Amino acid sequence: MPVLTTPTAPTHQLEGTAFTSLATPSRGSTDTSVWTVEIAPGTPATPHRLTREEIFVVLAGNASVRLDRTTDTAAPGDAIVVPPDTDFALANAGDVPDQFDDQLTVVVGRHDPGQLHDAVPGSEAHQMPTGSALD
Repeated sequence: MPVLTTPTAPTHQLEGTAFTSLATPSRGSTDTSVWTVEIAPGTPATPHRLTREEIFVVLAGNASVRLDRTTDTAAPGDAIVVPPDTDFALANAGDVPDQFDDQLTVVVGRHDPGQLHDAVPGSEAHQMPTGSALD
């Protein structure tokens, strides 16, 4: 299926964060997963490690990014490259809770030839204390 329509609602929500699967094995992809992540202001970052490289592209809002011991800010259009086996945390840099204009929206891509998972925090492909896999 060449065109996967956007789901009408997030496929998973976790403590101020909404995940929407755009392309995953359960939706028809075979080697790459893509999803959007919306993080509300004031939502604490959940530090974790990824088992594969992931690319985050900021669509709206500003992201506070921690990779190992380095902290930076990413703005709309910026790409965040997270290497495998690196301590990582992503948070909304906005400071006005419940303010839609401060919503952080990123799109995430992950390539897993031969062993693709519908990976989000808490799934088999991530090492994180809580959560569950997307759709």
